[in-house]
Amino acid sequence: MKLDYDAPVVLTFALACFVVMLLSDFSAGQTAAAFFTAPFEFESSNPLDYLRLLAHLLGHHDWQHLVRNVLVILLIGPVIEERYGSSALLVMTLITAVITAVINTLFFSGSMVGANSVAFLLIMLTSLTDLRRGRIPVTLVLTALLYWMPEVLAAARAGNLAPMTLILSPMAQIIGGLFGNLFGFFLPERRPSEPSDPARMATRAR
Repeated sequence: MKLDYDAPVVLTFALACFVVMLLSDFSAGQTAAAFFTAPFEFESSNPLDYLRLLAHLLGHHDWQHLVRNVLVILLIGPVIEERYGSSALLVMTLITAVITAVINTLFFSGSMVGANSVAFLLIMLTSLTDLRRGRIPVTLVLTALLYWMPEVLAAARAGNLAPMTLILSPMAQIIGGLFGNLFGFFLPERRPSEPSDPARMATRAR
């Protein structure tokens, strides 16, 4: 028995998130704020702002936020990586990250951090078969609610339950879900490789 690095994109992403969280803890949050937070005041002359459009995926508010995202990504990600391939998953992740950060910068007054959009991207890609058949999985609804509720509860504790808050809280999830639908409908799934069959190989050798 040996360890199998079966989903390189998903595993590398998860490990990077944990490393960034550790660095953030040791630096009292300064590392995440400086390099891993999507800016709400984008400066075209600052190279770091371009980096943050992608790097914000690796930063998280706290360990609870990190574990919530990484658990979903580790559970669902390998299936999606096997279905579409590592390169396709990497491209989907990067596009979703940049578009989410750009929309946040253009339309919302606040920084953004975390891999919420990627988690919802994977959830929608997993549920796409049911959606094509005109069915909405209950598990999808429950997952969306469980993702949304912590944001709403945090706003409630802060005394801010304005209607706009209910829209802005799941913004990254909504964008990730939309891109999950788009990618799922337009990107072909990778054909599974033919399993090795010793009997068939022996027949061919003859």
